[in-house]
Amino acid sequence: MFKAPAALNFSTAPNSGLPALSLDRYGLQLDEFRRELPARDMKLLRDGDTRRKAFDSQQDVEAYKRR
Repeated sequence: MFKAPAALNFSTAPNSGLPALSLDRYGLQLDEFRRELPARDMKLLRDGDTRRKAFDSQQDVEAYKRR
């Protein structure tokens, strides 16, 4: 079904019988206001345990270094 879910690649495989799905456009994107992305917490993404780390919008704001 998915190309490589263990590597967090959830694009649909060509022979899966599912419509093509590209996840590249989802999530944080670089633009004129966001010139760099915060580092991904791969352990958190793999484990999926968000109870350890609550969302903090200030962390996102601080990830963008104002000039």
